[in-house]
Amino acid sequence: MVLTLSSCGGGSATSQSTELTPVLPTNAAPKLNIPFENINIEVGLFFQVDMRARFSDEGSLTLNIVESTKDTLPDWIRFDSQKNIMFGLSSGFIETSTIISVSATDEQGLSTTTSFKINVNTVSQPLAPEQVAQDNNYISELLLKESNFFQLGIAINDSTFLTQDGIFLNSVSLQPFGKASPFSAASKESLHLNFLAKVVLENDRAQQLLFGVDVDNTVNAANTNNAEDAVTQALNILEQKVTTYEQFDAAYPAFGGFLPWFISEDRGNGVSMYPLSGWEDRMPALDNGQLAWSIFVVYHSLYKMGYDNIARRYEQRFQKMATHVKTVFFDTQRNVISGISQFTDTSGNPDPSLPPEQLLYIKDSYALTDPFEGELMAVFMTLFSPDLSETQKQQLWLNKFVNTRDYAATTGDILTVIEGWAFSSHEQWKFLILPYLDYKITRDLFLNSEKVRADYSNKNNYRGFFASVNTPANSYESLLGIQAVASQNGVKNTVIAPYANFPMLLADQNQQTNTGLKWLKNTLAYDNILSEYGVLESYDTSTFAITPLLTWDGKALPSLAMMGGVIDETREFMIQEGVYLEFMNLIDTQYSEFSDVINGIDSLIAAPLDTPVPVSPCSDSHIILGTINDFDCQKLIPLAGISIVENPDVTMHNPSQFVGQYNDPAGPWDALVIDYYDAIDLSNHTVFSLSLIAPVSGILKVKLEGGQSLTVELDMQVSELNNWVEYQFDFTAHMNENHQKIAVFFEAGLSNSGNNIYYLDNLKLTSEVIE
Repeated sequence: MVLTLSSCGGGSATSQSTELTPVLPTNAAPKLNIPFENINIEVGLFFQVDMRARFSDEGSLTLNIVESTKDTLPDWIRFDSQKNIMFGLSSGFIETSTIISVSATDEQGLSTTTSFKINVNTVSQPLAPEQVAQDNNYISELLLKESNFFQLGIAINDSTFLTQDGIFLNSVSLQPFGKASPFSAASKESLHLNFLAKVVLENDRAQQLLFGVDVDNTVNAANTNNAEDAVTQALNILEQKVTTYEQFDAAYPAFGGFLPWFISEDRGNGVSMYPLSGWEDRMPALDNGQLAWSIFVVYHSLYKMGYDNIARRYEQRFQKMATHVKTVFFDTQRNVISGISQFTDTSGNPDPSLPPEQLLYIKDSYALTDPFEGELMAVFMTLFSPDLSETQKQQLWLNKFVNTRDYAATTGDILTVIEGWAFSSHEQWKFLILPYLDYKITRDLFLNSEKVRADYSNKNNYRGFFASVNTPANSYESLLGIQAVASQNGVKNTVIAPYANFPMLLADQNQQTNTGLKWLKNTLAYDNILSEYGVLESYDTSTFAITPLLTWDGKALPSLAMMGGVIDETREFMIQEGVYLEFMNLIDTQYSEFSDVINGIDSLIAAPLDTPVPVSPCSDSHIILGTINDFDCQKLIPLAGISIVENPDVTMHNPSQFVGQYNDPAGPWDALVIDYYDAIDLSNHTVFSLSLIAPVSGILKVKLEGGQSLTVELDMQVSELNNWVEYQFDFTAHMNENHQKIAVFFEAGLSNSGNNIYYLDNLKLTSEVIE
């Protein structure tokens, strides 16, 4: 710089210009304000290090974070440069230590370097290699059996490629009877999409399950399917499925990309997916939360493997759901997620052809405020809704509740768990999808739940666990669980559900154990619960009667758990989207209050005790020709609308333990329909017979209908009431005709109160009228 100086005296003045060198402050290296501490973490648990405010300098700083002696971080550690947070987790079940070097460099190139150590510890001993091989072989055999269910025409509709939820089996042969139920829901679609994504990602077990691929040819050497074929088939199903979704969206834009309970059906108008009766103007939030995350996993998996065209279609669907999720499900008055949302236009008409912008969504009073499966929708809405404000996000989570209960185990340990609704295994679904097990508190609570389940079943000599399920009584029971840790009263232990093993199977994957697999084997040791088509739905804990039914929940949940769920995939893709840290902060906010109150962390999940294997009362049954259903061992043809109950009048005329109960609807022509799904063979059995306890007199009418022949009907007068009476209808004159259904009308032609209860038994076709 140039500085001009002037001086004054008694004489003349002089001036001069002198160039001076400025005195600049000495540049110092960046200052380390907050030293790093070493980190000790268990395998599989999340950790993070906040780099903000660690260093200070007058100018901007550049951070360089690497593994010591290398120029990169290990692949299990990441640095989010936007948030200035380093985070990671080691999931290799291997103890390791690594030194992380952190350098802060200022604008002049001066640096300060420090380091810290990350120690990763294991808490369980790995299984012996021979045991791992034995377990893997058992799982392969089981998945290949299950694969017989996951076929077109059984679990998957061969026209829409959507899921079909349930097919009945002949209770003796354990072979499928008739057609699968053509209805399903978003939750079943979610399960299917998860498997398909894993197939695309070349997961061996998913390929075994969906397409029967025997990777090592150790179970079925004759199997011709291979991994490449499996991926091709999965891509075809994914394309067909998203096409069906898009057709549905075009016909029913009111649903905003979400799904009601639906039915696959060809009505000849270019659409093959329709809302199920009763769901034409509404949709559930819980199931759609599950679906949203599965679509997230699918489109990211497709992009990862290079299938961009179909990936874009699934991504567009995900974005549509994210765009509309607040409008459809968020109750702005209460700041909660509505369990069911119903739409109307401004005139109050439920018009599904209008887009969400032109509709009103009426929010159900039931809200998803619990910490169970519904939390999947809360996380989806929080992370991806573009118009949910920060205040609304905060209120949404403040309005959720998490309660804990302490359970006294037989070992004397106290186990702290999240209080369940019924403490059904079904409530653990979210752990299959999102990386809750990365966070220590939620992992500890999850593992404690399985400790409670194991202890309770051992204490009460149950060979399995409890979850909401279809029962042998031909009904659905939700209140199955453990009363001691449930919020609801009246929790039952009447039916064992094999699928209820799925959380413990997931714990196996997380902890590198096989206790869950031991429990599954224990459950499946029971006679007739494992068929050529895999695991059956359930069995009664007192009568040991089985439920000859295959469903998506019953089959898919344990299979997905044995693959580790989609936790790893979701985590990877959440990191790509930049939402993983936000998710971890969410659950930290929700669950950190329990960090000091969780008892029983160091105890183990108990293996099953050695107890006698139940013997089915029907183990020696053989098919009796002509039998339709005796509600005991010969449940050969399923009867919709019939519940199975204890015989109200055990006599010499009918000594059966169980009979059917039919509540006659009020209409004059409501009927019990027995559908053979094919021509009824009357060549040797021409007489339809049933035993009946009738509450009122009237006409008992039986029709042969369906098929290619004209309908024929026979009537009998019901006069004797409240006693077992056998009625026989002789169709010998029509033995060569073609009918597919038998329809039975009680009080034919007369309307009634809708409260008349009939008991029926021994429905069959016989060769002659028996006097």
